[in-house]
Amino acid sequence: MSVLSSVEKGDAFEEKVFQLLKSHVLAGEYTLNPNKCQFFMQKGYYSHKRKSDIKVDMSIEVHAKDKENLSLLIVVECKNYNKRVGVDDIEEFESKLSQIAGKNVKGIVFTTIGFQSGALEFASSVGIALARFLPDNQIQWFLERTPNLAGNKSRKAAEIEEVKKALIEESYEGKAEFIFSTYKGSYSTSFSKIFQKLIPNEFKTYNKQNIKSSEKEIVPFIGQSYIDERVGNIFKHFKSKIRNKNEVLLQPICDYLTEFNNVKFIYDQDLCENAHGNMILGKINLDAKTIFVSNTLELNTPRWRFTLAHELGHFLLHRKLFLIIPNSNVMDSEDSISWDNLDKSDSSRLEWQANSFASSLLLPKITLIPLIAKLLVEYGIRNSNHGIIYLDNQKDNILAYRNISSKIKQEYNVSYQMITYRLAQLGILNNQTGQKNIRDISKILNQ
Repeated sequence: MSVLSSVEKGDAFEEKVFQLLKSHVLAGEYTLNPNKCQFFMQKGYYSHKRKSDIKVDMSIEVHAKDKENLSLLIVVECKNYNKRVGVDDIEEFESKLSQIAGKNVKGIVFTTIGFQSGALEFASSVGIALARFLPDNQIQWFLERTPNLAGNKSRKAAEIEEVKKALIEESYEGKAEFIFSTYKGSYSTSFSKIFQKLIPNEFKTYNKQNIKSSEKEIVPFIGQSYIDERVGNIFKHFKSKIRNKNEVLLQPICDYLTEFNNVKFIYDQDLCENAHGNMILGKINLDAKTIFVSNTLELNTPRWRFTLAHELGHFLLHRKLFLIIPNSNVMDSEDSISWDNLDKSDSSRLEWQANSFASSLLLPKITLIPLIAKLLVEYGIRNSNHGIIYLDNQKDNILAYRNISSKIKQEYNVSYQMITYRLAQLGILNNQTGQKNIRDISKILNQ
């Protein structure tokens, strides 16, 4: 296997950022008119001080009436360093921006490692946006566990603190997020929100495409503890009505929603495939207040139960969000109802939140943790400073994990994939198999 040089890595990173920005602008997601934008890499812009061009990593030119009339210039610099970007780097970039002819010049710095705290402060004072693009090996596709969040203000405060950590700490690992950005004191995991703050109002184009896209990205920051709290309230309300020993019964919840919210549940239709050829397992239509689960799934099997719990998560967590989107009809395919195959976008939060709700509902901590404690004693598994359940490629550890997972599967009527996800999410499973994909970890149980 060939190893990329530092120059090749830098070029690859620049290309990655360039394609990200270009695709979002062309999709109408940044309140810029795509028809008035041009995109360049390594283009030079005249400096009065140098009496020559300053070459920049990439740029977006926003033109007024024609291509010769440049109204706004967005300059992007990429720093694929092996250390955090310092204040000197931002000062040098700010100096370049000030030398480029034209008063409407905005700057963004992307990096993979992070920024020094002084760089954040200086960038904020001079109006430069900063963004950290996490590499794949620093992303765990699980929701972040945060302190209890009482409301929107608390969730926003938690998101701000999380973004600050992500921008500064080199070893930070993202939880289902891969871009963290800031501009003039605003912090967000949605780069489109920061980008839109960067753009002067006179250059923003609010057309139907922009509005529709921005609505898709208004996905609230919800921590795992908040979801567990919502699930806990369900158990408090229904008490023993939704339990058959450890198995969680979903029908009483559905009956309640039918009686008090007029929600209909349909399980006898083939939902067919989506545009990408993936089988649709479940969907929710808020206008018709209807939740569907495909008849291709056998009733009350682990996959059927997870799909229904996933759709209940959408209804209970995202109902207000869906109501602002006209004709909202959210379809979940085999790929979206998973933890491995979602794309890296803000809208993916919806799926992880619904997945997390489903796993919290079907494998509640209040009964799961005592059962695991009992099984550890029963199978003679000891915590040897490697985590509660340590899984590597040794036969003894695989057998121990298989025994515990099989018992949980039997008790709760859930899949091995869901068990693996939930145990990792709760910090109970220490996976050292070398497998990052939930499906691949779960396959170990069938070997």
